[in-house]
Amino acid sequence: MDTEFVANIAAIAISLGVGIPILRKSWRERNRPGVLLSLAVISDGLEWFFWALCIYTPAYGTPLGDAFSVLCRIGITVSAFFFLAFTREVFRPESRIASAFAWVLRIGMIVGFVGTGLVGDWPGLRNDNCWAQIENVAQMAVYVWSFSECIIYYAKMRRRIEHGLASPVVTNRILLWGFYSAGFVVSIILYGVVLAFFEDVTALDSFIAVSTIAGEVALWLAFFPPARYLAWVRGEATAH
Repeated sequence: MDTEFVANIAAIAISLGVGIPILRKSWRERNRPGVLLSLAVISDGLEWFFWALCIYTPAYGTPLGDAFSVLCRIGITVSAFFFLAFTREVFRPESRIASAFAWVLRIGMIVGFVGTGLVGDWPGLRNDNCWAQIENVAQMAVYVWSFSECIIYYAKMRRRIEHGLASPVVTNRILLWGFYSAGFVVSIILYGVVLAFFEDVTALDSFIAVSTIAGEVALWLAFFPPARYLAWVRGEATAH
């Protein structure tokens, strides 16, 4: 069986399998950041679903296949929008600079999307214009920002753990959010490489899917950590 196809199906299953339970849990607890994060994950699962319909069905190469590709691209953007809102709400809820930066990123994604449409490339798969890359850079900035915030906050929390002032479980959860962000940074870089250097748009799909899956497994551990994992996290904190 085709490796890229298997990776695609796995990405769909894990995205929805992780995102939907997080949404239920966060909705019950009225946890707005958790809802935003879960919607980002679910949107990513849907974009993989539309990509599979585009590439691995008879719709490939037809107007319907192009429509699925556009829906995939919209899913990627929607996922980034939700994750951007999550990052700002968790780490910089009162910052006007963060708010302005978030709007710059949103505008960058929209401009890139519309720009490709104006040159007849709504799926965003051509490399003879800069618009898709503008969108990719804006999306990557969303996840780089989140990764940076997570790592900085994690370092602060680790120092507090040493003095008994922070929960090792919460500290680990922030690190896992960082892993999720890092997975998407890698995915977007790989997609940019595909657009720039490969004729086959699925050339690196398996690698992109693996980085996506790794990030979403990290989120599962953040929201639904098994007892053994929790014991390990607490044991590691005690050891240090």
